[in-house]
Amino acid sequence: MRQALAIWFLLAATSSAAVIPTGLAALAASPDGKLLAVAGQNRVIYLLDAEKLEVKSRLWLGVRIAELAFPRDAGRLLVADEINQLHLVDLKAGKAVQVVQRVEGLLLAGELLLTRDLAEAERYRLRLLSPQTLEELGELDLPDRPVTWRLDATGKQLIVLGASKAGDEPKVELSEIPSELRGLERWSFRQRNDGREATLYQFDLATRKLVGQATTWYTSDTDSTRLARLGDMTYVFNRVNQCARIDATGKTKPFETAQAVNHALEASQDGKLLYLGGLGGGSVGPIEDGTRIAFKLDELPGQAEFINRFLVLPDGNAWAVTSACRLVQLTRTGRVVRVVPVF
Repeated sequence: MRQALAIWFLLAATSSAAVIPTGLAALAASPDGKLLAVAGQNRVIYLLDAEKLEVKSRLWLGVRIAELAFPRDAGRLLVADEINQLHLVDLKAGKAVQVVQRVEGLLLAGELLLTRDLAEAERYRLRLLSPQTLEELGELDLPDRPVTWRLDATGKQLIVLGASKAGDEPKVELSEIPSELRGLERWSFRQRNDGREATLYQFDLATRKLVGQATTWYTSDTDSTRLARLGDMTYVFNRVNQCARIDATGKTKPFETAQAVNHALEASQDGKLLYLGGLGGGSVGPIEDGTRIAFKLDELPGQAEFINRFLVLPDGNAWAVTSACRLVQLTRTGRVVRVVPVF
C-alpha cells in the first residue's frame, strides 16, 4: 500500500499543472499576523481573523488554488492557481487586479517575488516580480530547469535545485541492481547508478550573481520537492520520502523522514525545525536527527483526513490545513492548540 501511494504521488507531481489535494491546500498569514488566508480545491479564498478563527469574508476565484502569500500590503493577496497563473487580489475590491500567465510557484523575498517562468520551454529562468503590483523587475537565468528554490536563513541568499541531467556516473540497468538491497539502500544505489546528476545553485539576491554551486548524484525532479537550509547544509525533501543532505562541495547523504509518505512538509526559515504531516496528524522536531514529537487531530467520521500544508511562523509555531477543510494551530513543541472547520 505504501509503495502504491508513493508511486501515485510521484506521477501526480510530474504533471504540468499544479496538483491540488482534496480540501484546503494553501494558507498564508498577513505580515502583522492578524489575518489568515486559506484556500484549495473548492476555488474559494477564506479570510479569517487569526485570533478568533472566524471567517471574515469569502472570495470566489473560479480556479483551484495551489499557493497563497501576503505581500507587505496586507490589503492584497498573491494567489498561484492550478493552471499556472499568478493573481494579485485586492481584498477590499474582492477581485484580482492583475494576473500573470504561464508561471509556477511563488516565493517572497522582501520586495521581490520569485516565480518559475513557463513561457519558453527551452529557456530556464526565474522571473522577479514586484509583490505589490506584479510588475516585472528582472530575471534570473539558470543552466537547468529550476525544480525548487528557497532563501537561506539570512534571506539574502537564494538556493535553487536544478533538474536532473546526464552525468558521468555509471548507468546500471534495473535488472542488475543487487536483489538483497532494500529500502533506503536500494533507491540510493539506483540514484548513484542511473547516469543522472543535479546541481545546487546559490545566488546573491542583491547582485543576482551566482556565488556557489555543487553537483550531486542525487536528483529530485518532482514538484513536491522542498528545500531547507541549515548553515551551509542543504536538505532536499519530497513526497515519496527519498531525501538527501548536501554540503557545499556536493557530498551527499541520503535519508528518509519518519513518514512513509510526506503528505505535508515544511521547515522553519532557520532550518532548525521540520514539520511533517500525514494521516490524522504528524510530528515536529529537528530537521534530521533528534527526538520528534508526534501530534494527532481528533478523528472525524468517514473519509480519512490528511494534513496538506504547513505554514511555519518565525517563532517556530505553525498553522496547517487539511483535506477535511480544517485549520490547525500548532506549537513548536507539538501541541495542538485549536482545530476549526473552514466553510
